[in-house]
Amino acid sequence: MEKLPVAGCHLPAILMAACGFATLLSTVARAQDIWTITSADFSETRGAVTSLAPAGITFRNAAGDTAQLPWSNVLELSRSAEPGGIPDGVWVALLTGGQRLVGGPVSFADESLTWSTAVGEFIIPLNQLIAICRGGLVERARGKRPPQDTVVLANGDVLGGIVESIAPDGVALANSPKVDWDAVAMIKFAEVDDAQNAAAAEGYLVRIVGGAVLAGRSVEFKANQLQLSDGAATARTVPIGSVLSIEHRNGPVTWLTDAAPIEQMQKPYFAAAPPAIVFNTGAAGAPIRDGERAARCGIIAASYTRLVYAVDPSYEAFRTRLAIDGALPYANAVVRIRVGESVAYELADLSAATPVQTVVVPLNGAKQITLEVDYGKTYDVQDRVVFIEPALLKKLPVPTTQPGAPATQ
Repeated sequence: MEKLPVAGCHLPAILMAACGFATLLSTVARAQDIWTITSADFSETRGAVTSLAPAGITFRNAAGDTAQLPWSNVLELSRSAEPGGIPDGVWVALLTGGQRLVGGPVSFADESLTWSTAVGEFIIPLNQLIAICRGGLVERARGKRPPQDTVVLANGDVLGGIVESIAPDGVALANSPKVDWDAVAMIKFAEVDDAQNAAAAEGYLVRIVGGAVLAGRSVEFKANQLQLSDGAATARTVPIGSVLSIEHRNGPVTWLTDAAPIEQMQKPYFAAAPPAIVFNTGAAGAPIRDGERAARCGIIAASYTRLVYAVDPSYEAFRTRLAIDGALPYANAVVRIRVGESVAYELADLSAATPVQTVVVPLNGAKQITLEVDYGKTYDVQDRVVFIEPALLKKLPVPTTQPGAPATQ
């Protein structure tokens, strides 16, 4: 069994580090006032953001002119450069909806976990908790959820059952002794149907220095602070200089990976069993790449794969970028995108040498969309196709991709 290379760390020290992290946030220099503003059609503009309010954003462009954008036309604001990721010596709680909280547990009762962070305590319902892990294992912890709660130990051993206790001094499964945090690498929580299938609400994900990702229903700049509110509890604030990006979730764009497919079928040509379809992570749990940057999300599938998703007819377009996952010399696949029952786009001979293809197709009120990866010239050899940032768009961009000519029967 593969061992997980993690360094030992005591949770009380981690909680102290989380408190010290608040000081780090307050002293981050505001040397990166220039933001990249990604619009709903994925076009990018560079500018200095001067105002952030519930109605939208105000910024100065490269020419010095002031411009405004409503949130209905903003996908993301991001800094021109970003510091490194999450330190190994911290604990991270991963939640449904993309929230990521750096800190440590306080108590566990009534199917909820109280979790301490640099910006205050969070009460997390158990059905929203995906995993708790060390900082260096976040991508691995985001993988497929197990059928039962699972504690992965630092030595590689795995314990399964129902998590009964999460406390500053350790974690315990039902009818099992408590395990000290020094011996734990990660805890992965079982899939919960109501959490998986709940409709994602519109809101914002705010990534900050140190690896945390906070969620809220509204964001606003106030006195050099970013104020993040969820509409119920007291608003949380972080220094603007510590903010790396602000993503508008389920506003003008909704990621296809936020929903489960209503139909999933695989049929390999040679292999006895199909390779797993991978959602949101690449090889060995690393993020899917889109050129030099990490993609926001993605799907990796081999031939033959068919994924069908239900679509709200109010969405006007589907967008993705297509590539082969890495430098695989024998990869060759056919990719189709069906809107309803009709083929809206088809690309043959997709190989590692093919430039990344940006595809935008109108949905025309369709209630479902299908992604297909079919056998190419090398059948199913190495044909790992990546759908980079597959997205449903509220508005149809102009121009859109013209449907490709059919390549196969």
